[in-house]
Amino acid sequence: VMEQKSIVKLIVAGVFLIIGFIALIVAFDLVPVSGNQLGVKETWFGGVQNEPLPPRTYWVMPNERVYTYYMGLNVFTMSDTAATEDKSIVHYPAYLVQSADSQDMHLSLKLQWSIDPAQVLKIHKTIGPKNTESLIVEKIIYPTVQRIVKDNATVHEAIDIYSGEGLKNLQKAIQDSLNAESSELHEKGIKVDNFVIEHNK
Repeated sequence: VMEQKSIVKLIVAGVFLIIGFIALIVAFDLVPVSGNQLGVKETWFGGVQNEPLPPRTYWVMPNERVYTYYMGLNVFTMSDTAATEDKSIVHYPAYLVQSADSQDMHLSLKLQWSIDPAQVLKIHKTIGPKNTESLIVEKIIYPTVQRIVKDNATVHEAIDIYSGEGLKNLQKAIQDSLNAESSELHEKGIKVDNFVIEHNK
């Protein structure tokens, strides 16, 4: 009888261990951070961790959340041509700006940008994980590009900008301003990979 009770206790203990193990697995979550992403972990009590998570799969406890951020190239355009279906391209109309001699110019612009990996935590804290790319464009890139293009274009006459060399110089001046370490984009964690004036009329 004693042996039977011992066996029953062992079986019951084993069942509880199995149930506990299953409950532990269910309580955890698996979150993959792919090769073109970085992760940011938040905990209920500790807030945002100080280091981003490199690509791999993570066990995440119930009191933790891991948010992923795309580190590859995004494209922002200002053009009157039809918007692309590519979700990585955020599209706005061509930029209407006046030259120094008060001539209207419609500039079609293309900006390739990405999140600075060293500043992904800043992006997470200021922009957040939802609709990140479109919010970055709306709140940071679009107004900054408008301002810098206007500052550089309005000091030239239209005939200078429409010339090959003048357009090339304007494009370089704008890209240098966007890339400057003191620029708003750089300070807010955005890297400019390329800037092109594709068309002007």
